[in-house]
Amino acid sequence: MLIGVSAAVFGARAAIIGGACGTSCTLTAKEFDVPASGTMAHSWVQSFDSEYEAFKTYAKLYPNGCTLLIDTYDTLGSGLPNAIKVFDEVLRTKGNKTNCSKIR
Repeated sequence: MLIGVSAAVFGARAAIIGGACGTSCTLTAKEFDVPASGTMAHSWVQSFDSEYEAFKTYAKLYPNGCTLLIDTYDTLGSGLPNAIKVFDEVLRTKGNKTNCSKIR
């Protein structure tokens, strides 16, 4: 029986074998040479002084594939309003008209 980190790594590997196109488990991506993909991590948001700053920095780093995770603190009270603000201030001003920007 696999537990802990091993379960996550081999569970993600099983998903790849089953046809998934990537994994959000960076250890699986590294160990089995599969594409890493996914959203920002909750720990990313928590590592900043504010949710807004976390979103803004992420949007600047990944303007063409920006997916903001709005449920770290208060989804409707701060997450969604901060995400909309960042999309307006950072992505729209750069002319980003792709469908790659998302809120999750």
